[in-house]
Amino acid sequence: MENRFGEGLGHHACMQQVGPKLLGRNDMRQMIMEKLLLDRNGGRNCTVICINAGSGHGKTSLLHALYNDQVLTDTFDKSIWIQLSAKSDMLMLFKKIVEVAMNDHCSIANLGCLREMVKEEISDKKFLLFLDDADIEDRQFWSTVLEVFNAGAKGSAVIMATMSDTVSTFRDVATHFLLLNPLSEESNLMLLQQCAVVGTDIQSNPDLLMVAHRIISRFGGNPLYLKSIGGLLCHADSSLEIDKFEGNGMPLQLCHDVLPIHLKKCLAFCSLFPEGYIFHKHHMVPQWISHGCVRPAEGCELEEAGVGYFNELLCRSFFQYSPVHNDRFVMHEIIYKVVESVSLDKYFKSEDPTSSIPEHILHLSLVSSQFQTIELMYRTEELKVLQTFLVVQPEWQPCKISFPTLKLVGLDDFFLKFTSLETLDLSHTDTEELPGSIVGLRNLQYLSVNSTSIRALPSELCCLSNLQTLEAKDCRFLTELPGDTKKLIKLRHLDVTKDLGYVQLPYGVAQLTELRTLPVFHASSDPSHCSVSELGNLHNLRGCFC
Repeated sequence: MENRFGEGLGHHACMQQVGPKLLGRNDMRQMIMEKLLLDRNGGRNCTVICINAGSGHGKTSLLHALYNDQVLTDTFDKSIWIQLSAKSDMLMLFKKIVEVAMNDHCSIANLGCLREMVKEEISDKKFLLFLDDADIEDRQFWSTVLEVFNAGAKGSAVIMATMSDTVSTFRDVATHFLLLNPLSEESNLMLLQQCAVVGTDIQSNPDLLMVAHRIISRFGGNPLYLKSIGGLLCHADSSLEIDKFEGNGMPLQLCHDVLPIHLKKCLAFCSLFPEGYIFHKHHMVPQWISHGCVRPAEGCELEEAGVGYFNELLCRSFFQYSPVHNDRFVMHEIIYKVVESVSLDKYFKSEDPTSSIPEHILHLSLVSSQFQTIELMYRTEELKVLQTFLVVQPEWQPCKISFPTLKLVGLDDFFLKFTSLETLDLSHTDTEELPGSIVGLRNLQYLSVNSTSIRALPSELCCLSNLQTLEAKDCRFLTELPGDTKKLIKLRHLDVTKDLGYVQLPYGVAQLTELRTLPVFHASSDPSHCSVSELGNLHNLRGCFC
């Protein structure tokens, strides 16, 4: 996003802005590295290290530091990170491992085949597998799973992070079982120093030191609480804000409640994505804009303001860096649950094809992992008005889907019914065409059809005069945009990038004077196509060209 929209506004000095740091865990990190490098695993090919602590105590941060450690990267042939969930079963686990290891989508649903694929992928390789948020209650399940991992070369290892209370039955399954203790007083102070009072030494300021000790005495056992409260305090006018937390058993709820309304709305939109979903800043901000979350100050660009909102939420620890991708972000599970619980009146995420959708919601997402075909009118028959509709890939999808298989049925009637749509994402579906009834979506501001089977966009699309973002990336059959694309006079972001071939822009693009980003442009001498000379009129254009 920075390369496209600029740095934006926000509290740039906060810890999250400069990247994740590991505080107070170096001894544990060093001990784990020694266990991995000494390769003493009792004759088994695979060492299993289980780290136990409560939610928000820094398990993921510790795994993150190990995953990115250069010594370990050089020692192991392959490192794999898997984010687990409460719904993870053996089939899903093996499927995730195959997809991440091969960087390719896997549609196989046979457990036996997946087990053999995992064995083949790790066979004779010294691998390091990270399993975050593992539920270790089922000892037999993990005994079976871990037996598969012995197909790897000697010296391979699995590091699991869990907050399960029942750990006694797992001790004979794991090679090493480690308990993550609370941070020391010194580490707690350092954490608050980085989050809340950047540029001021807590130790030399008696008032700040008193406030810090009050926070630590109440919440010092949980680094996530400290970061969130520190993020709130760094935006507060007075250190007396801490009084609000005295006796409060739900500090993260309070951190959310005191947010400005525009940031609450941004977070509510995020509840449409699954727990653990990894997202790009430049993907989220345009959707916030179409959702009406972003209200820039005079002289400030929409995108700049949106990035500022994002940075502030990052600074307040509502977002954190992805453990695997330092240019992507994720919500911690505790914060996600808080946001989800306060958003249920208008926002609904459907992960189960059999679940009913409340009739009062205005913003709907369907998480595609459990769907093969979506009967749109049947799924939404109780709804009267819909402003947002997203088809969302699950958080574990690591790669582009070259051949989408999810089918949407009834798109024509869907458009005729829900004419108030403002944000529409049909990406990664087997959609071959958009019906002409899209002309009725006069309020539509964001449209994404990435990685679909679309061959051509309808001419009716060009009547959507409020459209600000149009994405049709990696549409392998799409070769050109409609001739009247120039009528989309409010368009700010146009992205038709794809790996093979190109999408030809029509003549008249010079009239899209609001355009801010155009990542790819193919020059042509055909008079019906856009020429290089037209780009000279796009004075607001920024970003990269290919």
